[in-house]
Amino acid sequence: TLDAAASDDNALCDLYYTKEDDGAVQDWEGFTVYCNPPFDAKSLQAFTQKAIREVSNGVLTALHVPAKTDQPWFHWLWERYQAGVWRVEFRWIQGRVKYVGNKDNAPFPSLTVILGPGGKS
Repeated sequence: TLDAAASDDNALCDLYYTKEDDGAVQDWEGFTVYCNPPFDAKSLQAFTQKAIREVSNGVLTALHVPAKTDQPWFHWLWERYQAGVWRVEFRWIQGRVKYVGNKDNAPFPSLTVILGPGGKS
């Protein structure tokens, strides 16, 4: 498993890309990927687009993202879910996540999106 957006301090997998590596442009083929990208709009778009592109390479990705249903990247994922061509699962997280290094819980809800080959089950 590959952690596509980590740091030396928070990587969840032995193999990971840091901000300096820019996991959104690295090769993910052959891996199952976990990705908790930075939550700025540019990063969320870049990592979502990367996960979508990697489906054609057989890559299964778990994207942990803010539940911002008004954002373009969320709509890209939702459209693929609606089409039913790929495996797209939305795993809504109850409550607010408290991220490492933060005193308080996030001021927004979060979800994990599973994206990969195979249609709806």
